[in-house]
Amino acid sequence: MAAPGLSIDLRLRRKQSQTLTPALQQSIRLLQLSNTGLDAIVREALETNPLLALEDPPDDFGIRVPKAPTRDPARGYRPTPAATRLFGATAGTGSGMDPRNVQTGEYEREDSDLAPEQSLRNILFEDIAYSFVDAGERNIAVDLSGLLDEAGYLAGDIADVAGLHGVPEAQVSDVLSRLQALAPAGLFARTLSECLRLQLIDAGPLDPGMEAVLDNLSLLTERGPDALAAAAGIESDDLPLYLERLRKLDPRPGLAFAGTGAPAVVPDLIVQPAVEAPGYDKEHARQVGQWVVAINPDTVPHLSLDRDGLEILRARSRDDSERAYLRDRSQEASWLIQAVEKRKATILLLGVEIFHRQREFLELGTVGLRPMTRKDIARATDLHESTISRAANDKFACTPQGVFALKFLFSARIDDLNGGPGYAASAVRHRLRILINRETAPLSDEAVVGLLRAEGYDVARRTVAKYREMLRIPSSIERRRRQRAGLALSPARPAGPPA
Repeated sequence: MAAPGLSIDLRLRRKQSQTLTPALQQSIRLLQLSNTGLDAIVREALETNPLLALEDPPDDFGIRVPKAPTRDPARGYRPTPAATRLFGATAGTGSGMDPRNVQTGEYEREDSDLAPEQSLRNILFEDIAYSFVDAGERNIAVDLSGLLDEAGYLAGDIADVAGLHGVPEAQVSDVLSRLQALAPAGLFARTLSECLRLQLIDAGPLDPGMEAVLDNLSLLTERGPDALAAAAGIESDDLPLYLERLRKLDPRPGLAFAGTGAPAVVPDLIVQPAVEAPGYDKEHARQVGQWVVAINPDTVPHLSLDRDGLEILRARSRDDSERAYLRDRSQEASWLIQAVEKRKATILLLGVEIFHRQREFLELGTVGLRPMTRKDIARATDLHESTISRAANDKFACTPQGVFALKFLFSARIDDLNGGPGYAASAVRHRLRILINRETAPLSDEAVVGLLRAEGYDVARRTVAKYREMLRIPSSIERRRRQRAGLALSPARPAGPPA
């Protein structure tokens, strides 16, 4: 019996709630994957589902698919005896000294609701996008970055890259040198000595004694410390000081970043002039003005349900459990096929809308970028903003200006002092990089502000400082110190133990 003043009754209430079906969950999951992640999912499904079939793609999509060089297993980082002697068997765990600040490449909050993973590929693509004005050199830089192994070494031959792009090897070597100067110190090295040399140069002037030690480093284990000291022209008693300085460096700088190396980029979208793709497949491409935006056929698995096999297996089914198994596998195959097709359609829709807005970028490069947010694209495509974020995540486009991450094309707005429509923040960062690259004497942030405002960019000093840090450009004081140190360095400088 209920207590006085209390009563017990039974009531029915209706409540609406939204749940995601398994098919929708799979569709969302596939949309945010890279094309290499999708390939792994499809391969696993083909191995476990007997009703799923992979068809041969059509012979010709009417789109020119770019080729990329492949890594050479015989190149890249090798645990040489000298490396083991200096750093031990577990050399390079990402904890070594790196004088540079690697906290870069973060997109502004107004640009994105999802911060990109601090991976080596993200950092390199930021550097390449802002630092290479020429589209041809930018493409070479992208291909070179795809040859990095997980230790950060170049696991490929520049001759192969030169042949692929039809340019002299000297041009590829020049791009490689610029990448070595831009990237976190030590990356893009081909040998241990070169990796250590790059880190030392980044920290300050490299004296002739250390240069000679690095040139003859293999002698440390081949003939002993005394032979190394003699070959380097230094006193044997000074050699431990040189070696101790080397031990503070990181022999495998690539391990300091998330992910495993900088995998070669296979673009999800290809943008070409319409005159070069007259017979494009309209199922996989759309025309946007004078351009054609297409899904890369190499990234789209052509899946189908093996209906003949399903009928054969149904006829052989002996009990309800076997028939239930076939029903489940058939449903799973159908869900995957639909999810892959929906992913393809969403990425193509995203690409068409992006390049409809960024046509000046296709003609002029980064300087032609226009302000564009995910919210803008969501409204235009009638998709949710989170769907746009997933569709753009880890996706790349091969354009006439080079290969770019789709995320790079989204940018906040910087006002135009002349009353124009404004500028993309990415274009301002690109202009900042160019001004610094062309300086004869280090420019202060205040001086850079003056130059940018003279060109119509409405920026403050704190904005310039923020963008400079994002680009990992040292302060004017540090640049001036390095410039003076470089001018003071002379080949005649006497060798001596490092400080």
